[in-house]
Formats: sequence, C-alpha cells, structure tokens
Amino acid sequence: MGPDDMLLNAQKSDPLKSRQHLDLERAHFLVTQAFEEDEKGNDDEAVELYTQAVELCINTVH
Repeated sequence: MGPDDMLLNAQKSDPLKSRQHLDLERAHFLVTQAFEEDEKGNDDEAVELYTQAVELCINTVH
C-alpha cells in the first residue's frame, strides 16, 4: 500500500477529515516507510521518503 492508497483509505473512512489532517497522516506514513527503508540499509530510498515527509509537513503548515 502506497501513500496515495493510504490517503484514499483515510478519506473513505472519515470524509470529514481536513486536507491538512490527511496530509499529516500521509507524512506520518512516509516517515514510517522511511524508517523501514533505513533499517534495511536502503539509505537513498530512506532519504527520499524522509524528504517527502518533511516537505509535506512544511507545505501543510504554510
């Protein structure tokens, strides 16, 4: 399940969630995926996922 799938599932489970809430849930998912890749030694993939999570958080707050 990718981040977009998680986002769609979150929207189906609670259509009243704000876009900001969904973005923060997606960022959390990305960090979790990044941590898993980091533990496997996939540094490049982990950095990319961490970066996506940080950028999403920054864009969500502003």
